[in-house]
Amino acid sequence: MVENCYRTSKTLINPIINWDDEYLWWYIRHNKITINPLYKDGRSEGCGRIGCIGCPMSGNGREQEFAIYPQYKHLYIRAFERMLEYRKQCGCKDVVGWKTAQGVFDWWMEDKNIRGQMELSDFIS
Repeated sequence: MVENCYRTSKTLINPIINWDDEYLWWYIRHNKITINPLYKDGRSEGCGRIGCIGCPMSGNGREQEFAIYPQYKHLYIRAFERMLEYRKQCGCKDVVGWKTAQGVFDWWMEDKNIRGQMELSDFIS
């Protein structure tokens, strides 16, 4: 499958997009391809994918990723601290729920509504 990415203006080629899992794992074993050790016998160790830790595209697996790799959670919170300091220096207005780095992290994780946070249903009549 060939597609155009409108964000990067690049052409993307997805040569195995139509492969099912069974064929993919057969191909990997048949060609003796070395894979990420977090995968085992065609299944990832507790994750549906291996990618960037904390990526919002990974869905509900982020909490588990941060439990396995707590230092990454700490690094996210430190990055949010720096962001908040920079926003303050630039005179940016406050964002609801972004008083602390932990508050930004909670927003990032979308675990629950932070007091005052809007949600999509607020705009649907």
